[in-house]
Amino acid sequence: MERPVTLQRKSFRILSLVIPSVILLFILWVALGSKREIDGDALAVMAAGFALISLVRRIWCSRVVMTSNGIQVVNPLITHSIPVGVAARAERTQGGTLVIVTTSGEEVRSVGFGGSLIDSFVGSAERGAQRVEAHIRSGRRSSKIDVLSKRITTDVVSDVCLLASLVCAVTAAAVGV
Repeated sequence: MERPVTLQRKSFRILSLVIPSVILLFILWVALGSKREIDGDALAVMAAGFALISLVRRIWCSRVVMTSNGIQVVNPLITHSIPVGVAARAERTQGGTLVIVTTSGEEVRSVGFGGSLIDSFVGSAERGAQRVEAHIRSGRRSSKIDVLSKRITTDVVSDVCLLASLVCAVTAAAVGV
């Protein structure tokens, strides 16, 4: 079996590491700068910071993963698994979004390659669509019935930060903001 090929904008890879790190440093600064007793305001700021990390990680970790038997479109909330036999074509819409069209006509849009002003010059969505299209054309068609599936996207860092945000928010509410 060949290794999966991951398509993700380079800016997304960089931003998904740098921005959460900066926010985390701010959270640590707030935590270390608060008084010895539990400070509701500091906890509220920390809750907002953790929630922001969770949000940006979910958006900037969006990607398309091509394996030998399928394509996964990892969006912030839903991951679509598309068997090669179900994928009809990949294209870039007029708005600049990478879309995979199934044999039944359903369109699966990729947030990771959503239309943007910069992409109209760089063309990453167009290049991504071409690579996915080549993968679809070279893929094996299965004789069994293939089904498009959806599941909730999991990201460990995002999920832990969301949990930390909830803990900080509940604690802030309990001690009084």
